[in-house]
Amino acid sequence: MFAAMEPGTVVQIQVGDVSLARKAWKKRRRSGSPLLVPCSVLKVDRQSTVRWNLIYLLEKFGSKHAAGTRISLVELTRRHRKHLQSSLTHQATVMGHETAGDLVQALFHKQVQESYGVKLNVEDDMLWLEAPISKFRAQKRANGAAVLQFEDDHTEDTLRHTGMVRNRRMDEAGDANNNSTVYRLQPLSAALRINQDDVDSGTIKNGSFHAAVVFDYDKEGDAGSPLLTLSLNPSRNQVRERLKIVDRSQQLIQNPKHLLHTLSVGQGPMRGKVVRFFKGGAIIDCGVGRKVNSRGSAHQVVRVEGILRFKDAFVSDGSARSFEGKQFDDDGDDESEDEEDEDWDDLLTIEDLDGMDEDEDDAYGDDNENYDGPSAELGKVLKQLEEDEDFADSEDITHLFETRADGSIVYHDPESGDETLILADDEDVEEDDDKAAFKKYRRSTQHTKRSVQKIWPLASGLRRSVRLYIGDEIDVYVKSISKQSSQLLLTMDSSIQGRKAKDLKDEDKVQKKLTRLAKQIGGLHKIDTLRGQEHNGVVKATSNAGDWLYVQPDVEGLPVGVASVLTDHELHEGDEVRIRIEGVDENRGQIAMLILNKI
Repeated sequence: MFAAMEPGTVVQIQVGDVSLARKAWKKRRRSGSPLLVPCSVLKVDRQSTVRWNLIYLLEKFGSKHAAGTRISLVELTRRHRKHLQSSLTHQATVMGHETAGDLVQALFHKQVQESYGVKLNVEDDMLWLEAPISKFRAQKRANGAAVLQFEDDHTEDTLRHTGMVRNRRMDEAGDANNNSTVYRLQPLSAALRINQDDVDSGTIKNGSFHAAVVFDYDKEGDAGSPLLTLSLNPSRNQVRERLKIVDRSQQLIQNPKHLLHTLSVGQGPMRGKVVRFFKGGAIIDCGVGRKVNSRGSAHQVVRVEGILRFKDAFVSDGSARSFEGKQFDDDGDDESEDEEDEDWDDLLTIEDLDGMDEDEDDAYGDDNENYDGPSAELGKVLKQLEEDEDFADSEDITHLFETRADGSIVYHDPESGDETLILADDEDVEEDDDKAAFKKYRRSTQHTKRSVQKIWPLASGLRRSVRLYIGDEIDVYVKSISKQSSQLLLTMDSSIQGRKAKDLKDEDKVQKKLTRLAKQIGGLHKIDTLRGQEHNGVVKATSNAGDWLYVQPDVEGLPVGVASVLTDHELHEGDEVRIRIEGVDENRGQIAMLILNKI
């Protein structure tokens, strides 16, 4: 028979030759890197294996349902026999049950249902195994499992591994209706993930037996061969807990303040409540709803939560009065991206982000009966935002800062060349600040963490970052919206009102280019020293959108810039020209030049 080994499954192993251990972190040669020791998978517990097999079959072959995904007892029995090549009735008999139905009910009693996130229901005298998960996500989970071959052991409680794993053929030679040709058996390599202390203490030694949990499976992890990685000690976020199927049932909203399809860029202010934080931003509930079709009833409205990025959580001097009683960070710093995990108690969990990359055409359609609810929808939005260049981290501008011998930090303004001393806050952080999105920094004798994300580019006027806490109510404005995929990006910048989405996006691109340019040349103030100078250059490309050219000036350290043409000469790529540096083209975020003549 075959059995699905998803991460968290417990197996019995025997350690091989410890001297063959290698570091798990190939690219990070640290002394504390985990070691991978060769081992052999010996046995698994029959009862837990059959239970996981049934969940695996539910995920792989279940059908869409209003509750998520479900599969009947008849289909479970058929798939168990055909796909896993074992009779479910035989397994029931071995474990002391009269029928397959009795076995399923025994394996999924109430406590197990709560622990594994599945439900057992009886409908029209038929037993159904159900899970609150979309068919797409269910199949994705199932396809990531290793399917190992087992045989009956000399004891009824265990199954013995044959040393083989089943994988789908990569070629098209297999018959889709014949498992023997669609899949192939391959020898399985296994490695135990341990620490050096486990070896030094004698816990791990040649030939020792251990109970381990499946950590990862890579079909080509061992020089092109299947590799199963196991672990003695699961991480802090228990692997099995991550496998739990989380209920993503939709959260209905009564009397929403705003409907998603009526919102537009720049709309606001809208009163919103901070729900939770994630690294990079906060989740805001503004009472926005979205209409969906529900089986057998009229339209229902589900909640749509918005994303407020930390770099958009600020107020200008003109609107600061409406935040009386709030705390501000005048220096514009937010929490560093590499903040320790313990300082982020309110991040999105693995379950919140599990469904972020669902890309079925109808996965989030308004008429989708299998709607996974706001958590999955929000996860998808986060994924798309992370892939969007507008949501990427700001450019690295650490070259604009200098740490002096006394520990102070000086900021060099790229425009004027002026130096500004960055002061650290000596006050202790109160206990309540653990839930703050922005915290005051304490001076440290070991190191000082500074975030430079908001210092460049400088705004026209003072922008003060607001300390946000869970439960705070704030005024926000719509910065970006996608009604088709239910994306709602928010900002606290009131100047966005009345502006077009395209203009805002273009401005962001220009600011990124300016930041990149400042990094390349060591500060935009250096352009002022070159203003008016004449140099030779080479035409790199012509513009399809205007009457300018892209020219590489013959000045060390200067990148390609945009150049307007003063003469009537027809210029082409590769031509040598005489140019005059005019400064910075703030509309394009590049060096501005004027072509005087062709050389």
